Amino acid sequence: MPNLIRNERIKLVASLLNAGAMAVITVGVFTPLAVSVYGIGEPPKNIGFLGNLSVVCIGSAIALHLIAHLVLEGLDDSDDQ
Repeated sequence: MPNLIRNERIKLVASLLNAGAMAVITVGVFTPLAVSVYGIGEPPKNIGFLGNLSVVCIGSAIALHLIAHLVLEGLDDSDDQ
């Protein structure tokens, strides 16, 4: 039973990291894109900075997603017992 609890905790941490990756993509990529396309709010003053920010956010999201994969490698296989 303790392995099941540990596995669930590991899955929750991995889910949290993956949700964080999705949030970073939303805030750093989709929101500026919506501002530019739909004209919501003020137009960006520095397009170069906005492009660099999107690249950094995509990289951060990929890193968080890969860390979630690494966390999931810590799961115990209950079939081996």
